[in-house]
Amino acid sequence: MANDIYNKTNILNLPKVNTINDDDYLIVQNDNIDTQTSLLQFKNFVIDLKNTTFATAVGNLENNVALINNRISYIVDCYNQAINALKVDNGLAASTRQSLSASIIDLTSIA
Repeated sequence: MANDIYNKTNILNLPKVNTINDDDYLIVQNDNIDTQTSLLQFKNFVIDLKNTTFATAVGNLENNVALINNRISYIVDCYNQAINALKVDNGLAASTRQSLSASIIDLTSIA
């Protein structure tokens, strides 16, 4: 009897939904003999980046962010060196040198 139901049930005959919620399930079919057909709760459903069509774009963005961070660090280092050079100029008023000290950029404090 159970085999009759199994053989006569068609996925296309199941009710259709317009949304999926965390407590809903997906049916998963794989080649493992012990677990050929399994349930996966939607809240545990993860698509690995390598299984997407935009993986290359994400990788390129990550590389660009790293490059931008390096350039920003270089620019800040140059800026801070210039500020430090100005601070030792004895021709500047003490208040100006103090203002220059306050304008040093600390990238570790920027999140």
